[in-house]
Amino acid sequence: MSYFVMGGMAIASIYSASESNKAISSAASDQMASNRLYAERDRKLGNNQQLLLGRDVNTELGAQLSNLVMESAQTKGQLITQAAESNIYGNLASRKQAVLGVQVAMSADNLQQQAEAKMQDIQTGLSDIAYGNDAKNAQITSEYNNSMSQMQSTTEIGMGAISAGASGYSMGSSISASNKTISTNKVGGTS
Repeated sequence: MSYFVMGGMAIASIYSASESNKAISSAASDQMASNRLYAERDRKLGNNQQLLLGRDVNTELGAQLSNLVMESAQTKGQLITQAAESNIYGNLASRKQAVLGVQVAMSADNLQQQAEAKMQDIQTGLSDIAYGNDAKNAQITSEYNNSMSQMQSTTEIGMGAISAGASGYSMGSSISASNKTISTNKVGGTS
């Protein structure tokens, strides 16, 4: 009888440890998948926000350059009108128009440099988002590995089964001894 108890205890120990390992593995995998989804969502939201900022910069630059072209055309028209009214021709009139051309080119260059600086900030933001996402994924993997380390190894399961079997054998031996004592007492009439 003690061998049956020993075997039953060992099998129960192995089954219990195996089910515990399955539960740990399942919970860790589900948690990791969930965390990765949230990290990916955050990365996509951040990227989308940066891309929208980039589109706004391009739109703003286009509008500013269009306004500059319109203003330069108006100013050029005013210069031509002033030259005609003042009877200014030749070298002076062409110098005034050249100065206007240089001012327009400098203003356009200044607007483009401002837009490039803004776009550089956006690119830095995208890089920060990518690095943050990589760090978050490394943390998620570390958490998964920590959870998986809670599982019992095959050796631990085997040692637990041996321990449970020995305990079961001892319990079975005690039960057998108790049964023999009870039967002896019944036969001898002491009970």
